[in-house]
Amino acid sequence: MSDANAIEQNLIKQFLLPILHLKKRHPLLPGARTLKGEAGFIGISEDELMEARIRYAVTAKEAALELLKEDLLVDVLGGQPFSDKAKIVVAGDSLTEDAQGWFEILRNVLEIGSEGDFTCVNAAIAGATSLDALRTFERDVITEKPTWVIIALGSIDAMRLHGVPNRNLVSLAEFWENISAMESMAGEVTKNPVIWITPPSVDSDLMKETPLFEGYINESDLHHYREVIAGKTGIVVDPYGQRLGRPVSSWNLGPDGFHQSTAGHMETVRAMFRALAAVKAGS
Repeated sequence: MSDANAIEQNLIKQFLLPILHLKKRHPLLPGARTLKGEAGFIGISEDELMEARIRYAVTAKEAALELLKEDLLVDVLGGQPFSDKAKIVVAGDSLTEDAQGWFEILRNVLEIGSEGDFTCVNAAIAGATSLDALRTFERDVITEKPTWVIIALGSIDAMRLHGVPNRNLVSLAEFWENISAMESMAGEVTKNPVIWITPPSVDSDLMKETPLFEGYINESDLHHYREVIAGKTGIVVDPYGQRLGRPVSSWNLGPDGFHQSTAGHMETVRAMFRALAAVKAGS
């Protein structure tokens, strides 16, 4: 294997494997629904892919078990924030699609720590802007007939491309229109309010150094996208984007400056439970 191929393989294994689920991107391709097909597309063996996914599942479960030792989660779960037979569907980008990320940790928290039967559907797709999510919202979210909808978008919308640094990928006005459309669509299938997850903080300098990205994200831009979300009705999780620290703690981020570490994903779950506790206290 050449040095260039070795670098690519390392990038795939370090950054991309947790967020590569081909059946989401290519649902009509038969090979995208098999482990063999996915592994062949990625360029690794079936055993490597299976072992990685088992490892991610273990990481998410262990993180959930740690969180379930905390009074906040135990108290909120005791109040049954989601009813029995609830189906929770999330739309988001790679921060949510991550196989060892916050939504998978949440899935384990609910399955282990709460009475009742829950279905969690991770409809997030890496690299998705709000426009991308809107385009597939009917197929990936609405047809699931969710009782709860979580929308965790804005990070990629706020990105500035290296070749076009004077604008964000999706303007604030377009972002507002896109998430408002999704909110209206969700309201057609469930009476429960949308749960909004604001974009977490990033390390722009690290992002600029990582060949994985075609651009970077500024904290000053994220602030404005969070403001748009904070103005929505529903349950807003971490409206000021403080859950990973201010300034952002390196402990909560991965080496690319964008994706969260397990500790960072746990902070997102904590922030969600703080928001649910606040709703309960105000009801």
